[in-house]
Amino acid sequence: MNQIESIVPISIFGPVVKFALIKHYKAQIEKCESYQKRSLRNRLVILSANGPLTLSVPLKKGKNNLPIEKVEIAYDEDWQRDHLRSIMSAYGNSPYFEYYYDSIKDIYNQKRTYLMEFGLDTVNFINKILGIDSYKLTTRYIKSQEVKFDMRNKEFNFNYDQVPYFQVFEDKFNFTPNLSILDLIFNLGPESINIINKTNIYK
Repeated sequence: MNQIESIVPISIFGPVVKFALIKHYKAQIEKCESYQKRSLRNRLVILSANGPLTLSVPLKKGKNNLPIEKVEIAYDEDWQRDHLRSIMSAYGNSPYFEYYYDSIKDIYNQKRTYLMEFGLDTVNFINKILGIDSYKLTTRYIKSQEVKFDMRNKEFNFNYDQVPYFQVFEDKFNFTPNLSILDLIFNLGPESINIINKTNIYK
């Protein structure tokens, strides 16, 4: 059996290295796994004035035993408002904030039933900005040993080097790698693909 190049989990505005895998290794997005708690599947990490900030999408109960494509988003609280406020606070002064924020707001304000739908909409949006070709979804669960670069577990089975780029709060913090792709596009805009191209992934 030929080894599969790479697999990435579904995520909401996932980290930079995820899009490097999609670009360089035509990563398949995992559709056939069960939900994994405390992972980037429903979280994104941005850089706030106080350092890295994790934003979580709340999910309905019973998710731990469900296939990822059946995990539902909970709307008991107005988490979309909280996410958007945090994003505005973190990136309101970034060079490309005004170019992308309204579209991101529109994505957030569509009340999707499933986490998978939300995640794929964010991938489609970012891929369009980066000029990355379409992706594939897995059609069966693929064991890690069949995959060259597997991003599904918290501890990746690979290493990566990311070229530093301008970040809004770089005067307060050292460069923070592999944040949400939002950090990259708000700071570099159309030039973001250059960082993706220079991200080196290796065993």
